[in-house]
Amino acid sequence: RYQPRSRGLGDVYKRQGERGALSLLFSSAGGEKWNANGKWGTSEPICSWEGIECDQGSATADSGVTAIRLEKNNMSGILPTAIWSLPSLKTLLLSGNEELAISFEGLSDAQNLQVLQVSNTRISSLNGISQASSLKELFIDENGLTGKLMFEVGVIRQLAAS
Repeated sequence: RYQPRSRGLGDVYKRQGERGALSLLFSSAGGEKWNANGKWGTSEPICSWEGIECDQGSATADSGVTAIRLEKNNMSGILPTAIWSLPSLKTLLLSGNEELAISFEGLSDAQNLQVLQVSNTRISSLNGISQASSLKELFIDENGLTGKLMFEVGVIRQLAAS
């Protein structure tokens, strides 16, 4: 089974901020071939990039990313762990990107992440998922994970029962 290698940890965020983390996502996950990639990789404010939502809902802001909504977007490659360093990120929706490899390494940096939808992606392990201290909703089905529900998920106390 494919094991994603970590790329871009939080140091990318520290050097280049939110724009750097999102630019790394675009380059690491085949952004040129995405179904929805409007304004990505341009000098336009990141809050105007397709699939990005920010604090005040303003498309003119260049920081404060609260949501990334890129479901079924033809993403491929690796989700860079720098994404976990976005300080205001509450929602990450990536389900349906079958060729996107996701690692939960560095997830402890995502201190505000509440909703994580990564169904039907390339998750090979749940190691590190318990580091999501604010997570309330987790969707991980259709990833080929086998066995009992792992201890990693069991220690997230605030997950909503569904």
